[in-house]
Amino acid sequence: MEKISSFLDRFKNINIPDEAVRKNLSDIIGVEIGEKINFKDITIKSGIATISCGAAIKSEIFIKKTKILEVLAAKDGKHTVVDIR
Repeated sequence: MEKISSFLDRFKNINIPDEAVRKNLSDIIGVEIGEKINFKDITIKSGIATISCGAAIKSEIFIKKTKILEVLAAKDGKHTVVDIR
């Protein structure tokens, strides 16, 4: 008979759904820069988040990029996004 812990080990590496990460990132950006970004304007591919918005908002995001990524990693528990563009 197998231990239950060996059964549960399968679920340790399950990734958070992409939509949840985009919503979290949108919320964090809203808190950090004071501008709400729609989560549908964020795409994530290979750990890189691409945000479709105006130049002024993008500049603010890039200024606070490290803080945004730190908060996202703390909230999600994993490094799902490693860069913002």
